[in-house]
Amino acid sequence: MLGSKSMSGYAITLSFAKKLGIIINPSIVYSKLTLMEREGLVSCAQSRRGRVYKTTDSGKKSLENTINSVDRVYGIIEKLLNSH
Repeated sequence: MLGSKSMSGYAITLSFAKKLGIIINPSIVYSKLTLMEREGLVSCAQSRRGRVYKTTDSGKKSLENTINSVDRVYGIIEKLLNSH
């Protein structure tokens, strides 16, 4: 959800609801953001409106690796389904 722009936890929660039709308890979003910040996947800054989060280079690399892994799994499943 973050992509290359900074977002507040509230904005992330709204984005999940709007784009994916998923309503997530804000406490879950904030706890995950805190964990991701500790792991260096997102950075946090204070703005006039509160805390905003942005994906770090490490977070972008982690996301890229996850997407590649999912793509590989889909490829394996596709090969299995087409071989029968």
